[in-house]
Amino acid sequence: MVISEEYSFDKRIDNKEKLNDVIKEIKSMNDVDKEIFLRKFYLDQSSKIISEKMGLKDKFINLRIFRGRKKLQKKFNIGE
Repeated sequence: MVISEEYSFDKRIDNKEKLNDVIKEIKSMNDVDKEIFLRKFYLDQSSKIISEKMGLKDKFINLRIFRGRKKLQKKFNIGE
């Protein structure tokens, strides 16, 4: 049990550090991309709602999300 508890604790710490790194990377994005990411992944808004609120086209929102996710995946070696 002790080993399992230590592993679980270490895994939570590691996940928290990774999350902080991702948040830091999102904060370094330009203002438009940052707002899109916060609305999409923090506020759980649809691309349609984001486009209406920001006065941008749906396709633009989806493209920025796609490119931003790709950049994050490359930076953190995720999904390759």
